[in-house]
Amino acid sequence: MSPRSHPTLFYAALLLVCCLCACQGLPEQVSHPSPGPAPRILVTVTLGEAHEAALLDAFNSSSYRGRYDAPLSTRQQLQRLARDYRITERAGWVIESLGVYCGLYNMPPDEDVQALIDRLNADPRVESAQRLERYSTRAGPKYNDPYFALQYGNAQDFVLGLHQRATGLGVNVAIIDTGLDARHPELRHQIASEEVFLVGEASTPDPGIHGTAVAGVIAARANNKLGIVGLAPDARIHSLRACHQLDSHSSLAECDSFTVARAIDFAINRQLDIINLSLSGPPDPLVARLVAAALVRGQLITAADPGQGHQRYPALLPGVIAVREESGEYIDNAPEKETLVVRAPLTEVLSTGPGGGYDYYSGSSMATALVTALTALSLESEGRLSAAHRTDWLNRMLRQGLRPEVAKQGDPDTTTSDLTEHLEPDRWFARQASHAH
Repeated sequence: MSPRSHPTLFYAALLLVCCLCACQGLPEQVSHPSPGPAPRILVTVTLGEAHEAALLDAFNSSSYRGRYDAPLSTRQQLQRLARDYRITERAGWVIESLGVYCGLYNMPPDEDVQALIDRLNADPRVESAQRLERYSTRAGPKYNDPYFALQYGNAQDFVLGLHQRATGLGVNVAIIDTGLDARHPELRHQIASEEVFLVGEASTPDPGIHGTAVAGVIAARANNKLGIVGLAPDARIHSLRACHQLDSHSSLAECDSFTVARAIDFAINRQLDIINLSLSGPPDPLVARLVAAALVRGQLITAADPGQGHQRYPALLPGVIAVREESGEYIDNAPEKETLVVRAPLTEVLSTGPGGGYDYYSGSSMATALVTALTALSLESEGRLSAAHRTDWLNRMLRQGLRPEVAKQGDPDTTTSDLTEHLEPDRWFARQASHAH
């Protein structure tokens, strides 16, 4: 049996690395959107039967079409809806994975938002109607990379051993976020594709702080004699730009239902293995449907969970790996109603920044990136594991703070990894505790 055939290693790593790679954490920042323009709504309609296959085949080998053309019968129906409800379409696209057309509409200034949505949902021509919701990012072998020790601290030997087993090779990760610095020497060879889902900004460069940091945590290149090493350095990154950076000197960024939904739909149709959502917002029906569609197809989704309030989606959707950052030496034993919450200690993570630089970041966004990277390692080693099995194991390990030998009880098909035994987890926990005081 090859060394990569031990799934326990990767589940143990999720606890150990999240606990050991950090120094004292900083409180995460949360963006508070300004009032902005009048509310917008999303309206979906089913596609007409006579639509042309060519119009729907937007995911060809050369490029991604920013806007899909709806079939003629659907366009005519949309025009009638716009006339009847005095709404104006700003953008739209065919959601391939759901088989519907989605339009982003401006409302009449004198119309009540919820009343209009209720009327639209009662119209048999309409498949669904909802508010445009807003999402925010949640900021916060011996390698020759000089910042490796700063990056992982006491966990560096464990990471070296981990990378002898898996490095994320062959795993494709979608980062739905701001843009990133594609010219950064740590990232330029790691990026498989870049797409823009912001309306009217396809040609505007955006080396976003937040997206660059998330990408570095996951897949910064190893052994290039530069700064850091990503936790899954051989994973392939797909930058799906769906968020605006709010300030050039801050990692705070904002997205909305329309852009996030478009990006998830792209990731579904490209069959990307993991979707990283280091962002959160209110419950959103369209995003929830797309998340469910991705999970049905076997894709894994990680999402940042601020841990309180109403801005905790899509992390709390069924099947999503919700990553919550909190202070404390260890993960406590408090019962959770949510079955897939990963509770990571408050951390400060060294990662890549725009312009070829580096910086420290904190927040559940970075914890989510760590979980995504470790999930990529487990996918490379044990791709046959079901998403439910994998996420259940990871969450029990992190929530209860158990040694792998204890956590595996009741799972007769799993064995304790030789690497885990060699590194003696209890001693690693003790080291982290001594540094926490």
